[in-house]
Amino acid sequence: MTQPVLQPTAGIETAPTIPTAFLERIRMTPDAVAYREFAGGGWTDISWSAVGRCVVWRRVALAQAGLQPGDRVAIFLPNGIEWVVTDLAAMAQRLITVPVYVRDGAANICHVLRDSGATLCVTDNADRWASLGEEADALPDLQKIWALDGADQGGDSRLFQCFEAEPSEVLAPVAAHGDGLATIIYTSGTTGPPKGVMLSHRALLWNACAVGKVDPIHSDDLFLSILPLAHAFERTLGWLCPMLNGSTVAFARSITTLAEDLASQRPTILLAVPRLFEKARDSAVAKADTTALGRWLLRCTEDVGWRRHCTREGTASAPPLFDLPFWAFAGRRIAARFRAGFGGRLRMVISSGAPLPGATYKFMAAMEVPLIEGYGLTEVCGI
Repeated sequence: MTQPVLQPTAGIETAPTIPTAFLERIRMTPDAVAYREFAGGGWTDISWSAVGRCVVWRRVALAQAGLQPGDRVAIFLPNGIEWVVTDLAAMAQRLITVPVYVRDGAANICHVLRDSGATLCVTDNADRWASLGEEADALPDLQKIWALDGADQGGDSRLFQCFEAEPSEVLAPVAAHGDGLATIIYTSGTTGPPKGVMLSHRALLWNACAVGKVDPIHSDDLFLSILPLAHAFERTLGWLCPMLNGSTVAFARSITTLAEDLASQRPTILLAVPRLFEKARDSAVAKADTTALGRWLLRCTEDVGWRRHCTREGTASAPPLFDLPFWAFAGRRIAARFRAGFGGRLRMVISSGAPLPGATYKFMAAMEVPLIEGYGLTEVCGI
């Protein structure tokens, strides 16, 4: 059987489009681990070159579906390799991707599909599509729904299995300009229904490159992806940045197994919303509150750790003499035990999506968690 082939292009930082930057990543590190996903009872790795072959097969399917440059393709998938493959394949065909939140309400999802004029919607199974109910009937532009798991139609004549034929030739990206439209990301804003934000290849790539220059990301970094790729924050920092820098992304299974995934994957970079850090703090406080000694030790660790943090940041003078022996004999161990709950290897943690409470930031800083508060707008690619 002929293996799909991708043609390499120019330098990754000067690539005009996201698919050409992806091809350069394959050229640079073809055998390095790109993504890690839990399947069949264990974690499975996939290399950049293997992802590239998947992208070619998906591109062939898109071409055979008769889609034309500029058509909208909705991605109604949970985080995972299939999400990335669909995004890259569609953009390589000069199609416009429209991410959809899988946990959103049916009315919002169908509004996004209708407002964007999506011609094709790619989902993982017929049940997810069926969950939209009657809302999905009034989508005049939607011609096809692909189910990637090979399920039957599920009662909707537009829904069928995505068949991907064997590529018969080398596929290079369809010529596209960096200022061309890459994706439409919907954001609720402050009033009314969700509104589509039109983002170009160049804008997304520039943003991701700039992040890497301010906060360097390395090829040996491991991201644990827990936020939805439909969000601009995760799309840019959790998918584009790792690709540009050759890092590995492990896709967390669910919020219920997050503690297990953190322990097994031991990420070095984590993107999350404030609620995750609030819950971690609440859990630590609840455990300490079971005894008077535990409560005192945690309170002292937070106070001493915060003073140490302020001293390092240059916002406070040298801490009291008590702090040094306490940290050496107790505080350091308590803080390390807390960080172990995140895998014990974190070197960059970014909180975004909502304001981070001051008390939560103070606690995380005291425990020497390298936490950064992020801020951005979807209109400027999220970072």
